[in-house]
Amino acid sequence: MENNSLALWQIYQTARFSQFSHDSRTNRVLVVLSVWNAHGKTCSVMQNRKLAAFVAALLRKQGIQFQTLWGGSENMCYRELTFAFYVSNTNDAYAFARLAKQKAFYIVKNRKLTLCATNKRYLPKTLGNVKEYLVAVSKRQLIYANNQAIAE
Repeated sequence: MENNSLALWQIYQTARFSQFSHDSRTNRVLVVLSVWNAHGKTCSVMQNRKLAAFVAALLRKQGIQFQTLWGGSENMCYRELTFAFYVSNTNDAYAFARLAKQKAFYIVKNRKLTLCATNKRYLPKTLGNVKEYLVAVSKRQLIYANNQAIAE
């Protein structure tokens, strides 16, 4: 994938996610954050595992529970391990995205999915109702894949 900032921003707008739960009645912000492929570059399996473990440990240390899911293409042929977790405000979301070395992340608020650029180069873009971006994918399909840089 080309590491051009605008091209990545456009790709991020087409992302889909495996099912995850969210509470539309809370004032907290749900963050949907990839924990693979730092800085928008394809990383090795070991690098991805280290980054995911780092972010998971950071969340646990702060007492934040998280869900694991997949974020990727609509058919999930391309996918990245992703965490969903609640924070108090969007500033916390940006901080976690920087620590996870991600160029962008998503927030869910009032059932709306919004794409945010970690460096704030682009204005947050509301994509639509979060349900429109969830795909039903069998666990078997999500577990097995040929390219271990993007799926284990």
